[in-house]
Amino acid sequence: MVTAVLAVGAARRAAFVATGLIVALGVGAVLIVEGVRYPARFARDFDVRPIAAAARALTPAGVAVPVHPDIWLTYDFYLRRPVAELDRPAVERLLAGEPRGSLIVMRETWSELQPKAHPSWRVVTAHSVPSREIVVLGGGGA
Repeated sequence: MVTAVLAVGAARRAAFVATGLIVALGVGAVLIVEGVRYPARFARDFDVRPIAAAARALTPAGVAVPVHPDIWLTYDFYLRRPVAELDRPAVERLLAGEPRGSLIVMRETWSELQPKAHPSWRVVTAHSVPSREIVVLGGGGA
């Protein structure tokens, strides 16, 4: 009787270990596949290089690029400049004067603030990333 109980316990333990191993291997395989595919998919879907290039061209080296409202860390990397996140009143003050550099905002924000902005501010470039359109504002462009 004791031998039968021990045999059943050992079988359950072995099944538990085998199941755990199968789950671990399955999760590991998914992580490997996604680890290989994700960087290319992210670079394609969230390509901020055109925005960064336009802002970099308008902003002197070493000067922070103002942005509103929040911005992803990928911008810091591609801008090769510091980023200064401005609140709404600071953006309004910046847009009230003539452009000196660039400003990165969402299209909706620019549409709201454009009537109050100095007439020399214009969209230099625009680029869509999932769920939003980002624009670079400056003194030249379209």
